[in-house]
Amino acid sequence: MSKRLYPLESAQKSIFRSFVKAFIHCARLLKIIVQQHYEALARRRFQDPRPKRRGKWWTIQVRRDQFVGGQLQRKKTRVRIAPATLSEREARKIAAEYLRPQNQGLELVGSATNFGEFVEGTYRPIVMPLMARTTQERSRGVIANYLVPEFGKLSLRDLTPLRLQRYFSGLAASSLAHESRDKIKDVLSSVLGAALQYGLLVKNPVEGIRLPEDGESERPNRMSPQSSSNSCSS
Repeated sequence: MSKRLYPLESAQKSIFRSFVKAFIHCARLLKIIVQQHYEALARRRFQDPRPKRRGKWWTIQVRRDQFVGGQLQRKKTRVRIAPATLSEREARKIAAEYLRPQNQGLELVGSATNFGEFVEGTYRPIVMPLMARTTQERSRGVIANYLVPEFGKLSLRDLTPLRLQRYFSGLAASSLAHESRDKIKDVLSSVLGAALQYGLLVKNPVEGIRLPEDGESERPNRMSPQSSSNSCSS
């Protein structure tokens, strides 16, 4: 014998079914709205500016995320991309490659964080206390004397492999010993490794950076055939 449904129970089930249908419909609409929002956001963030000659350089005007007073802002800035001696076609190719990480979503919003602020606000209070005391002291000296003066005003994203390699290659003209150059590289790698760990970078740009050698490497003293014969004859 089938169970008889009272009018109240039947009405409740009908209301529940209507509620479920309405919920599913709203969820689908929300999915469409969110998808359209992100598609529109992606279109707004995609950039393809036309290079312009300014003096001796091809330049482009780009929009970059920056943290100002702790608030994320999007500002326009003009960037040099190539010497003006190149053709416009070549300049456009270089501009496209320059903007590729941002246009493909490979550049994180957190990479707009200022290097100096990251060191003071995150690296010093969170990462350095985990180090040995002697390591902390050496790292403080390297940060204060070399890293902050050189990179303190830059965003994390501006510390590209090319910029860093140019900096370390320039140390060849300094009086710093190879051990000191290596220490600077280690500390910088530690700082940017922390930025990678905390989701501000997608890669540590110090990886692959080479240090200049102190001078010509020592070579074995090979005797010439003439000197060898003279030595044997003597």
